[in-house]
Amino acid sequence: MTQERLFGLEEANQLVPLLQRTFEAAMPVVTRLRTVLEALERGRPNDSELLEERATLTKQVERLLKPLDELGLDVKSADGLVDFHAMREGKVVNLCWKFPEAEIHFWHDLESGFAGRQRIHAPDEFEASLLC
Repeated sequence: MTQERLFGLEEANQLVPLLQRTFEAAMPVVTRLRTVLEALERGRPNDSELLEERATLTKQVERLLKPLDELGLDVKSADGLVDFHAMREGKVVNLCWKFPEAEIHFWHDLESGFAGRQRIHAPDEFEASLLC
């Protein structure tokens, strides 16, 4: 069984500036990667320059986002969707942040994902713990 980090709301919000800087740096790379992927899908699937650029851009995105993974965050999308595992009423849930939000205002259970985001009404209802 793997152990996962659980975040309290205050602790998660302290990481938002890092998230903002990370995704601001990643956005141009992600945008270019989307353009390359679209070109490959539109009929240039064997274009060696595009294939090489796709590989380079993918590695850049992975390099930029890896530190977030190492902190125990769950990056859901390279354009800025991140979940923080948290404990709420004895159940593991996700605090949910989306670029460029200035702080975390939403949570969702593990099954519902982004579509099930609910506004946080009581910040102290999320318990922090280094291990689950």
